[in-house]
Amino acid sequence: MSTLVNHTYGATADNPTPLLAIPLSGGSVTVTAVRNGTDIDTTTTNKYGEWKKDFELIPGTYSIVFTGQFRPIGKGASSSYNQPTPSVSVQIIIAPEKTTGPTGPTGPTGPQGDSGIPGPTGPDGAVGATGPLGADGIPGPTGPIGSVGPTGATGASGATGPIGETGTTGPTGATGPTGPIGATGPVGPIGELSDVELTSTTDGDLLVAIQDSAGVVTWQNVDSTLIVSRPSISLKTADYAADEDDHTLLCDATEGDITIILPLAVDSAGLILNIKKIDSSLNDVIVDGNSSEIDGASTQSVGSQWDAMNIHCDGSNWYII
Repeated sequence: MSTLVNHTYGATADNPTPLLAIPLSGGSVTVTAVRNGTDIDTTTTNKYGEWKKDFELIPGTYSIVFTGQFRPIGKGASSSYNQPTPSVSVQIIIAPEKTTGPTGPTGPTGPQGDSGIPGPTGPDGAVGATGPLGADGIPGPTGPIGSVGPTGATGASGATGPIGETGTTGPTGATGPTGPIGATGPVGPIGELSDVELTSTTDGDLLVAIQDSAGVVTWQNVDSTLIVSRPSISLKTADYAADEDDHTLLCDATEGDITIILPLAVDSAGLILNIKKIDSSLNDVIVDGNSSEIDGASTQSVGSQWDAMNIHCDGSNWYII
């Protein structure tokens, strides 16, 4: 069975002669396949002469009859086919299909030819899956110790912990060197004389008897040189209990606060004490009234270098003058 196809020019694989009938204006063309006087199949062309139907034909001789007003055009057509005509017949032959015979025996293998030129190397194949982890190898020797790196930045200071209990007081340290003597303060008021006795001779001379701390009495003529002991001055670097023999106390509080305890007021009527701070530390010199008041307070303080406190006792309390 062969198929006669004319979607463009009308041809088969066995008979490639194109068949084309172009209708005249207003006309139409009928295409009929005829074999042995019998119509096998029929169809019509479009205005371009193209067939729109396939003919299924068995091998044999056929007449393809074009009927209508058209101009037949085809390979090998005569010039008369180029004139308007109502009917044209074109003969085609459908050859029988070829059949394949049985396969013959395989011939002997020929000699091997020369090796061809090696082709180019193919692309690398995909990387295979990772194999299982092997057993640990024997550890290598320890390498040398590296050089010490630079010191890191100092970390932030931690929070201050709670203040611990006060420890026991350590032994008193050695007395430091005596500091420079401060400027002489103003002269205080003249106090009452003690251990002094005045008398006169028959000649009218005025004598004064002076008793020293050892109890020795010395008579001096008022007209002669009168020798009277000067007020005492001493350096204090630690707590100190003053007495009636003290007059000026120079206090060095470099090592810490110093407390000066005054004598009992009842035994110190008229006593004047000068207390002066000579160091530049922030420590205080604390003056303790010893159960009496100093300007209405139980204690008074001297905090700055070269500041002084001059106090006078009336037998009951002390007053800053």
